[in-house]
Amino acid sequence: MDCELLWIALAPAIDSEFSKDDLQSFFQAYLTDHHPLDAIQQRAKNLKSLLRKLYREAEPEQKLRSVRDAVERFEQAKADVAGVQLSDPHVREYLEIELEDMMHRHLEQVIQQMGMTS
Repeated sequence: MDCELLWIALAPAIDSEFSKDDLQSFFQAYLTDHHPLDAIQQRAKNLKSLLRKLYREAEPEQKLRSVRDAVERFEQAKADVAGVQLSDPHVREYLEIELEDMMHRHLEQVIQQMGMTS
């Protein structure tokens, strides 16, 4: 479920590279009960890493130049999630947590670009 929720959060940026059909095909091939639990857990972890990598690669032209850019991107993504009709409040909570994690990574990127780290 985490993989699908992450895909939903990142879909606007990665759908052309990794579509919903691709996600479903991956689930059917690699994340079924026919595989050992530890293999499923490792594959799910790898899938989440792949989705995040595709997201980073899809967003290179939108370099963050300031803390304001990072916060504005976060607020826009949060508004996008708020606009999606979800029947389970836990799904929204998960997406918001993922977005907060992304915002922290974006802020770290801005700080590094500004030469503010030691």
